[in-house]
Amino acid sequence: MLGNRKMGSRRFAGALLAAALLSGCGAAGLAPRDATATVSASPDVNPDASQRPSPIVVRIYQLKSGAVLDQSDYFKLTSDPQGALGDTLVAHDQALVTPGQSRSLPLKLDPATQVIGVVAGFRDIDHARWRTSVAVDPASTSTVAITVGAAEVTAKAGE
Repeated sequence: MLGNRKMGSRRFAGALLAAALLSGCGAAGLAPRDATATVSASPDVNPDASQRPSPIVVRIYQLKSGAVLDQSDYFKLTSDPQGALGDTLVAHDQALVTPGQSRSLPLKLDPATQVIGVVAGFRDIDHARWRTSVAVDPASTSTVAITVGAAEVTAKAGE
């Protein structure tokens, strides 16, 4: 009887040790990585009807895949990102930039993030390239450079 109790205690202790080791490895491997998104607006960004540059809202989406972003409607993306992107959406943020301004935003790149999607709220949305995406490696990407021009948004990832 005493031998069985010792054997059970050893198994229990072994299981606890294994669980502790595995949870420690998992937590370290799944930690979000600090990164910076720099959003730069050109001096002629988002012209109004009189061709005067205007401030613009830029939305940044961390995605598991970029396919859904490429097929989504601007208004659905901006009003209901979770509904538009479904389970591909990992996280999102936004920034308002004025003509000629550059802003840095801290990002926590989730380990599930494979793509950074960017959507810019141009006044003349029908004649603008309002979305773009860039592949990222959450283990090594530390910067995302987003440039917003008169009627186009671009993005580039770096280490």
